[in-house]
Amino acid sequence: MNILDRLVIKEFFRLFVLFLLASPVLFILGDLTDNLDTYLDRGYDTGTVVMGYIYQMPLFISWGLPVAALIATIFTVNTMTRHSEVAAAKAGGISFFRLYAALPIIGLVLTVLGLVLTELVPMGNRLRAESMGERDAARDFETTLADINERDLRDATRADSPLAIADDAVVIYKSVGSALQDLTVSELCLRRARERGFGRSLGETIEPVAK
Repeated sequence: MNILDRLVIKEFFRLFVLFLLASPVLFILGDLTDNLDTYLDRGYDTGTVVMGYIYQMPLFISWGLPVAALIATIFTVNTMTRHSEVAAAKAGGISFFRLYAALPIIGLVLTVLGLVLTELVPMGNRLRAESMGERDAARDFETTLADINERDLRDATRADSPLAIADDAVVIYKSVGSALQDLTVSELCLRRARERGFGRSLGETIEPVAK
């Protein structure tokens, strides 16, 4: 590692850390603005809300990580260009790609860090739910399924706009956007459905529905 590599790494992480520390604050402010009324209605004290956001830090950091890396990369290249450091490096026979060779390596390291954070996110969400009384830690699958069935029964039998499923309807699982959660939930649902003889297999292709 030469002097230019150290210069690029130093400049990158100076900006990266700044943006990474700022991003959770923005996410917290946005979430607090949306949920402040809910927190007040449920009677949460300040300590409970603060602990809830502390448990969500892995989630907020994982959201801010790629944004901070992108902004830090752009500003690193822009700053070194404005200060004629890129021109000086080229004059010394160092190409643009060699000058910033450290950035792809940093990107790989940050990718691994992001994967580690995604493994911590479910744990943080569970601790937050338990600390704020949103979920019982001892709940198992059968208890959760019973609650869902009870909710669905209330929705299907209510007098005002009941949510009833037609006899010939085909129920399809809808993704919520989190790949790990989708895989886990869908695998569990498929396993339970096969054990209980629910559902039916579809063909390899599904004809599109005209809208």
